[in-house]
Amino acid sequence: MVSNLTQSCAIIHSLTLPSTPQSAIDLIKSDTKVKVFQKGEFVLISEQEVQFVFGINSGMAKFYFMDHFGNEFTIKILKAGDVFGYRHIIENELFSGYMQIIETAEVCSMSKNVFLKLLEEEITVNRRLIDNLCGDIRTAKETIANLSLKDVKHRICSILIKLHKQFSMPGSDDINVDLSREDFAKLVGVARESLSRSLSELANEKIIFLDKKRIKVLDWIKLHQFSKI
Repeated sequence: MVSNLTQSCAIIHSLTLPSTPQSAIDLIKSDTKVKVFQKGEFVLISEQEVQFVFGINSGMAKFYFMDHFGNEFTIKILKAGDVFGYRHIIENELFSGYMQIIETAEVCSMSKNVFLKLLEEEITVNRRLIDNLCGDIRTAKETIANLSLKDVKHRICSILIKLHKQFSMPGSDDINVDLSREDFAKLVGVARESLSRSLSELANEKIIFLDKKRIKVLDWIKLHQFSKI
């Protein structure tokens, strides 16, 4: 289902500043469309030409790679306000990996031509884009460090802290993200059984509390200590 742009648009939120001229915002509004994706649908797939910058207005998606054996390696969970596709347009390359919806999402899209026009003409868009690219680099560095330097339990602690920062309300001890154990395991880069075993160990050590899909942090000091080992 495709509709006209709503008042809340992740692309406007993520690619503009308060000082961005109204003319630039109006250009984005005039070009951007909104589509609702259901759980399991793909927004982009590997080797696809990227013709739009996408933004998530609501819901969640995952960005992952797949090896030759069909194993998934989740790199990032995206939430409302996140944008993607811009780097591939800038570098004029095909999409690498897969962008799949994991919770019914409203996704807005802006054409490649309008995006490139904004880059050429509007410095505030460039400033926001640099912030986003720096965030992408931080995510890549954290992922590499987690996979290469930490065992499963310490990777889980790092990811729990990251998910709490990304999805939970300030002051809450709950990891407030509706993520299946299977998707969580792919984010950690382990089998589901290994994930469950390590989560149980953390629960037995009174670092976290487990109740089905709910995870609550009981000991933030130990969680941070484990994440840095």
